[in-house]
Amino acid sequence: MMGYFLTLCAVLATSFGVVLYKQYAIKKRLLLLVTAIISFILAPVFSFLALKYLSVDTVYMMTSLNGLIVLILSYYVLKEKVVRMQILGAFLVFCGVSIYMV
Repeated sequence: MMGYFLTLCAVLATSFGVVLYKQYAIKKRLLLLVTAIISFILAPVFSFLALKYLSVDTVYMMTSLNGLIVLILSYYVLKEKVVRMQILGAFLVFCGVSIYMV
């Protein structure tokens, strides 16, 4: 269970880092940049810790959820438009990860 939690933390850290960096590019606030960098530093730390509990293929497969979470965060935080192909792609990624995890 700890491995899944750490992998989730890695995925969320990466996803938040991407969105925060894009916000920094728009707003030019230093705090956004620093927070994004911290998120990018924490993500591999969480991934390496997760590897103590899970196999590399499981951790790697779960990290493919980054795109899905970035898509959701971009829609709500950055107010970006999401098109059907992006939704279809995110759905296929989610289905693939779900099938693999079963």
